[in-house]
Amino acid sequence: MRTHGVTALWWASLSALLLLDGCSNPTPIESPPRPLHARLDSLQRHGRLALERGEVERAEKTFEQARVLAAALGDDVALVRSLEDLGDVALRQGLSERGVALHRQAVALATQIDDSAARLRSLVRLQSALQRTGRPAEATEVAREGLDLAKRTGQRAVEGVLLNNLGLLVQKAGQHQEAERFFLEALALNRELKVQAEEAVNLANLGGLAEQRRDWEGASRYFEQALAVDRDLEHRGGVAGDLSHLATAAEELGQSRSALGYAERAFLAYKGLQQAAAARRELERAVRLAEALGDRARLEWLRGELKRLEPPPSR
Repeated sequence: MRTHGVTALWWASLSALLLLDGCSNPTPIESPPRPLHARLDSLQRHGRLALERGEVERAEKTFEQARVLAAALGDDVALVRSLEDLGDVALRQGLSERGVALHRQAVALATQIDDSAARLRSLVRLQSALQRTGRPAEATEVAREGLDLAKRTGQRAVEGVLLNNLGLLVQKAGQHQEAERFFLEALALNRELKVQAEEAVNLANLGGLAEQRRDWEGASRYFEQALAVDRDLEHRGGVAGDLSHLATAAEELGQSRSALGYAERAFLAYKGLQQAAAARRELERAVRLAEALGDRARLEWLRGELKRLEPPPSR
C-alpha cells in the first residue's frame, strides 16, 4: 500500500501538536468528500436493482460504467465487485463462458491485491457460477477452497453458506452420507449464529436428502422444522414448498388425512403467491386424496376451486 508522504507527515505533525497543547477535546477533522466514490457506489447499487427487476441490458451498461470508474479511481475492491456483477449479467444472458471467465478474473484480482474478504466473496460467486453452468467438479473444488478461507479468516456466516453449497454438490454426485454431514454442520453453525434464513434452507435440504433415501419419517421431521422457521420469517415461498413436501411424506406414510390437509394448505399458499402451476398441482393432489377418503364435503369445495383456476397450459 502506498501512502503520500506529505499527507502522512502533515497528519503526524498535527497529532503531535494537539498532544503537546494538551487539548482534551480537539475538533474532529472531517474526511474530505469523495463524490466519485459516491457515484461508484450508486452505479453498483442501481445496477443490482436493475438486474433484480430483469432489466439486464440496463444492468450491464451500469455495471460497465462502474468498472471503468473503479479502474480510474484505482479502487481494486470495487473493480473486483464490478467484474462479479458483469459475470452475473453474462450468466443471465446465457453467455456461460463469458460469465465464468469474468468471475475467474474477479478471483484472480482479489488474490493479487491480497484482500481476503474480496477473495472469499468472489470465490463464493465463482462457485455459484460454475454450479449454474453445469460444472459440479470445478464448483466443488472452488467451494472447498472458499470454505478453507472462511474458516481461516473467521467468516462464519460465509462458512455456513459454503457448507450448505458443498452438501448440494456432493448430494448431486450421489455422496449422500457426506452431503448429510455438510448439511448438519451448516445447520449447527447457523443455529449458533441465529441465521434463521439459512437454517430453514439447511433443514429443507436435509428433508430433500431424506426423500431421496425414501426415509419419509425423516423427511417429515425436517420439513416440519423448516416450516416452523419459514413461518417465523414470513417466507411465503418457503412455507408453500415445505407444505408440499409434507403432503408427499404424509402420503408415502399412508397418512391420507394429513396429506390432504397439507395439500390444501400448499394449494392456498401457492395461490396466494400467484404460482398457478404449483397451485393446480397441489389442488389436483387434494382432489385425488379427498376422493380416496370419500370426503364429499371437501370434494365439492376442491372441485369448485379447480374450476376457478386458470386452464392448464396447452401442450
